[in-house]
Amino acid sequence: MSTNSVTQNMCAAWEAKQTNRYQIPAGPEEYHDMLLKAEKTFADYIGTRFCLGVNSGGSAIKLILEHLRMRDDVDINIVYTNCFTFNAVPSAIVNAGMRPILVECTRGLIIDLEDLETKFKKFGGKILLLSYMRGMIPDVDKVKALCEQYEVLLVEDAAHAYGIEYKGRKIGSFGIASAMSTQSNKLINTGEGGFICTNDEDLMARSIIRAGSYEMYWKRHGDMTPRESVVMKYIYTTPNASCRMSNVQGAMALAQFEDIKERIEQLNFIHASLSNTLGDAAEVIKQEDFVTTPVYDSIQVRVEGLNKDQSHRLAANIRKHFKFALFATETNARYFKTWKFIENIEKLEFPKTNESLKNVFDMRISHSNTKEDIFMISEIILQAITQVKEN
Repeated sequence: MSTNSVTQNMCAAWEAKQTNRYQIPAGPEEYHDMLLKAEKTFADYIGTRFCLGVNSGGSAIKLILEHLRMRDDVDINIVYTNCFTFNAVPSAIVNAGMRPILVECTRGLIIDLEDLETKFKKFGGKILLLSYMRGMIPDVDKVKALCEQYEVLLVEDAAHAYGIEYKGRKIGSFGIASAMSTQSNKLINTGEGGFICTNDEDLMARSIIRAGSYEMYWKRHGDMTPRESVVMKYIYTTPNASCRMSNVQGAMALAQFEDIKERIEQLNFIHASLSNTLGDAAEVIKQEDFVTTPVYDSIQVRVEGLNKDQSHRLAANIRKHFKFALFATETNARYFKTWKFIENIEKLEFPKTNESLKNVFDMRISHSNTKEDIFMISEIILQAITQVKEN
């Protein structure tokens, strides 16, 4: 990614006197409506009709769920989601006034379809918030078939997964809507931020109003604007949550689409290099073959044969050099036992998830990592594994 391109776009938004998306821009037209241009680019990239920028991926999920909760065919106040995900996902469900029903994960860190069907039958809910945690993709065709069988609406949490292709089709285009995150360390980085992608005109209309559009500002959404008759259903009855994305963040996002393909290729190259080096000492968890284009912006390794003390020591030793996290620990917000805002979470049991996360470690990858960085990272991890097993 060109730092110059990001800086130029941010300065352009400032020069246009349009830091807020609804301000009247000044100066050259190429400086105008950077967020709207980013939304159009994102929609085209994923393959949806609409896209809306908001202040976080969590807000994107919340707005989607709030709208679906209003539908006549969603008469049960629960949402299924992965037991293994980041705490912002179940938090968004609770913030939308709904109840999370957690579903087990497999050793591949994806949703367990057998447990999903069991819970569809048991609870009768009508929304699945499918989280592609760390960009790991299940068999989406099978997920969709289950959703159709049990009349469940599919929402994609694609915070870690946009850019990935399942059988040649972009993740984020399979459900009624998808939520993206552009927080730091994501493929598109705006510091904080998120996007909603959807083909549902009603969902887009309500989300525009809910995010903070009032009076006639909804008309400033250009090609992303729903029909006026649809907007009028929501404009006077939807409270303003003030969670818009700023035009400056939109400018940052827009610049990063310029070389997104090259950055994906670099991330995947780094992941493959680390996998080749670490493969004899640890199991590197990878995508299934139906993922035709992965985006490995992180790496997850499973180190078999460690007891609890050894796994904690391994993580602590490597963290002296760079961030290296153990998933199944109560200091990690990705571990379900830390989600104590969910009623009775202490009493819920997820044996398959506990076993699947046992001795699994997580590390982010940057497209800017050099060959020297890759060698250094590999050597530190390999030496730490050897030392902890010998002691």
